[in-house]
Amino acid sequence: MPFRPSRSLDNPIKKTLQVVRILSALVFFCVLCLSTSNAVAEDLEEVRRMAEHGSHPFQLRLWEVYSRGEGVARDEQQAMRWLTRAAEGGYGPAQNVLGVYTLEHARYRSDIERARHWLEKAAANRQAEAQYRLGLLYLEGAQGLRADINNALHWLKMAADAGYGDALYVLGWMYEKGRGVEVDRERAFELFSAAARKNHPGATHQMGRIALEQDAPDAAAQALAWFQRAADSGEADALNDLAVLFLRHQGRIGEQSASRDIILSWLRQAAKADSDVASYNLWRLYVRGMITPSSEKELVQWLHTAARQGESGAQRQLGCLWRECAVFPQHVSDYGCRRMADYWLALAEGEKTLQSLAEPQPECTTPTAPGGEVEEGELEQVAEDSVVFSFSMKSSFE
Repeated sequence: MPFRPSRSLDNPIKKTLQVVRILSALVFFCVLCLSTSNAVAEDLEEVRRMAEHGSHPFQLRLWEVYSRGEGVARDEQQAMRWLTRAAEGGYGPAQNVLGVYTLEHARYRSDIERARHWLEKAAANRQAEAQYRLGLLYLEGAQGLRADINNALHWLKMAADAGYGDALYVLGWMYEKGRGVEVDRERAFELFSAAARKNHPGATHQMGRIALEQDAPDAAAQALAWFQRAADSGEADALNDLAVLFLRHQGRIGEQSASRDIILSWLRQAAKADSDVASYNLWRLYVRGMITPSSEKELVQWLHTAARQGESGAQRQLGCLWRECAVFPQHVSDYGCRRMADYWLALAEGEKTLQSLAEPQPECTTPTAPGGEVEEGELEQVAEDSVVFSFSMKSSFE
């Protein structure tokens, strides 16, 4: 049927009225935008006036305005001028921001010292984040700054007493591992619990691990609830553990169930979010014929993770892929590809010395994926010894 214009548009008067309505709406919108921009400008002038009169909160607000370009052109120099002015005036929140900013952009030892200077001032002003950052700085050390476990504990405990979730979590890990303190699993549990109540993703994940270690009939159900909370908060390793938990219980825990496709999608999501253990698990499922990579790039990600974990099969296959020099960045030369191939193939053969790279390496056959994916029932049957929880791999803290 051919297109026919609406009869309501045939009347010239109606057409004119519609045009008038549209123009009126445009004029109203422009007036609204102009009044909004004028209000922003007036607010900014008020903020600047208060900052000039020495109000530290307004000086900190100007740092936000200029650093983010809110209603003005971004101006890092102006932003830092107002931030420094507020910090030098003794304003704790500004001292904290300046210390954190300097620490995160530190390139030299002098930057670390300057960051510590402002963090200590902010910590003395009861800024919990500054206390936590100082604790980490002393726990891990930095350029020219030696680790100091006593100072680390001092600041971390102050931040934890203030209810700072990250500090509670790190202290929990220290008591569990005996880092600078005697091992105290009960104290670790208390700290993890307190951090989890503040919705700390890492602590919530640890609560799932602890629940799973308990010899209780509902241990899996409790762990599931914790893993789900942590995964919903963006903890990639928790998403891996959620998948592993369902795989080890044949896809059903209590009244909750998950299909094979959903479980594998969780592993893939976790791997894309940089969960090494998820990539490792995907490789383990791949070599058992339980899953097929969607691309060579995805397969290479799995292989790299498994190879770093010492899996000789992954090392050999990765070496063979490097020989092809086809699925890696284009800026890598043929010589570089050969060297990387020799490196991984030598590791696969158990040779870890540089001299072994000069020796002839075994010929490669083009790696091929195993046969088609197995049926869901077979996957459930084999998966229990095919995948691992994140906490069975080495902690990123260690």
